[in-house]
Amino acid sequence: MTVTWKRMCCVSKQARVAKCAILLILGVYLYLYFTNFWAETVTSYMMAALEKASPLDNGAERTLRSYQQLYVDVEENDLLLLEPSQTPPYEETQPEELPIFWKEHSEQDILKRKSRPMQNFSISDPYNHSDSNLNLVPLRVNLSEVDNFGKQAFPEYHKEVARLQNASQDDVTTAEDLTMLELFPPLSAESRAQLIFTMDVFVRACRQYGWTYFLVGGTLLGAYRHHGLIPWDVDIDVVVNGSNWREVRHVLGNTPGFTLWTQRSGVWRFYLSHLPKVESPSKWPFVEIYFFSEDDEHLWGLTNSLKYLMVDRERVLPLSTSRWEHLNVSVPACTERMVKTEFDVSRCVSHYMVSETEGFDVREPEGNVDCSRLYSVYPFVFRNQSHDTDIVVESRRIGQSVVEEVTKSVEPKLCQN
Repeated sequence: MTVTWKRMCCVSKQARVAKCAILLILGVYLYLYFTNFWAETVTSYMMAALEKASPLDNGAERTLRSYQQLYVDVEENDLLLLEPSQTPPYEETQPEELPIFWKEHSEQDILKRKSRPMQNFSISDPYNHSDSNLNLVPLRVNLSEVDNFGKQAFPEYHKEVARLQNASQDDVTTAEDLTMLELFPPLSAESRAQLIFTMDVFVRACRQYGWTYFLVGGTLLGAYRHHGLIPWDVDIDVVVNGSNWREVRHVLGNTPGFTLWTQRSGVWRFYLSHLPKVESPSKWPFVEIYFFSEDDEHLWGLTNSLKYLMVDRERVLPLSTSRWEHLNVSVPACTERMVKTEFDVSRCVSHYMVSETEGFDVREPEGNVDCSRLYSVYPFVFRNQSHDTDIVVESRRIGQSVVEEVTKSVEPKLCQN
């Protein structure tokens, strides 16, 4: 046996020692590799099982976060492996490329770890109408109310387009103004009425059942800059506390005349059932419903496509209110700061064109102009605050005509920090 081993290794003692050392190193490497592999596999299965079993149960969430923290400590340079089956909401990038709401935070690793839990709702489970936790009074809706929102949408816009079309096309300025306006067409009166009515029903449900919600994205910008839907926008974005997801699904999914389109980890859509089909998984126009989670310090997006949202809790809660069309809706406490963090409010940008038979597609080229060029055809909000008061007067105007004025308190001082 000794002779055979020597022949296998080599003739000289030095070479034999070197080759044996290499074999030893290879063995250690393989041991560590497979040990780490099984540790990763067991941890991943444990996290997946916890998420599937009870996505919002406090006990399961604490256990899940313990596993995630352990996994992060072991693989601190590879945070994306926490949920390999999900599309990562961010990339390992330099700080200036992180989601915009994260930039003001210095402890970015903490934010990444907090935002890892994904929306993971068991939407395949059938509705249980006898569930005592969902013993809710049905939402009553009169579908004929949609006609209350069916007035002609923005006649000033249509009059100005008609005037420019009848003017001499040899005038360069006239041609440019017409081209600009055609990049910002409003929704038709019918589609606008359907969309605002759907939002009205959603807000009614939130109030009736006590759901915590607020506006986000372009809809929050619309509330701040227009006191309503951005005239050329095509949908509405709201975010609801993830602890309410079962009630949201139960109530909106059983609201007569409406359909709730749901996904396990993606955005939900709420719309009128009678609408014609378009080239989309759902019908249109719709209210898009996202979900958020929170702890004592932060509030963050739970839905996959809302993972960019990570803010200090006190900048959102307690919620404030804002005028939005005929409604007073819930908005973050620091609405102005959040809007100006995400958008340049002085620039009006149109991303979509609307086809009521084919849905909506990206507009080419998109419109991007100084909003002052649209003051005469669309409503914009102008603010005035007296130096000796904490009251702001918000005036909604089209051109020089005042449509509505509301007063509200200035935002808390913490919003300015």
